[in-house]
Amino acid sequence: MTDEPNSDPKPPQKLEGQQSSEGEKGSSAIEPEVLDKLPPELKKAVESFSLQAFTGPVFHPILKKVTESHIDKVLDQTEKDSERDFEDAKSSRRYGFAAFVIICALFVFLTWYLTAVDKDLYRDIIKVLLGLVGGFGGGFAFKGYLDRDRE
Repeated sequence: MTDEPNSDPKPPQKLEGQQSSEGEKGSSAIEPEVLDKLPPELKKAVESFSLQAFTGPVFHPILKKVTESHIDKVLDQTEKDSERDFEDAKSSRRYGFAAFVIICALFVFLTWYLTAVDKDLYRDIIKVLLGLVGGFGGGFAFKGYLDRDRE
C-alpha cells in the first residue's frame, strides 16, 4: 500500500441510507473512479462489503409462495406426529409393565414350587439370575458412564 500513516481510503459518499435498486445489483454505491484508485485487495473487500450492506435478507423463493393452508398442513402433521409419539410411549410403558409382571410372577412361581421340591436347584437358579441382573445393571451403568464422559 502506501507509506503514509492513516492513509485509509474513504469513499466521498456516505454509505448509510443509500440502497441499490433492483436494477443495480452488480454495481456498488461507491463511485467507479474511487474504486479504480484502490488496490485490488481493498477493492474486493469494499465491493463485497457494499454488496452485503445494501442487499436485504435473502429469502428462498419458495418462502414467498407459502400460504396459510400450507402452514395449517404443517401444524396438522406436527400434531399427528405428537399423537403418534404419545401412543408409542404409552404402548412402550404397557409392554414394560407386562414384562415386569410376568417376571415377578415367574419368580414367585419358582420360589413357591422349587423351595418345596429342590432347594439346591433353587439356590443355583437364584445365583444365575442375580449374576444376569448384576451384569445387566453393570453394563447399563458403564454405558451411562461412557455417554456422560462424551458430553
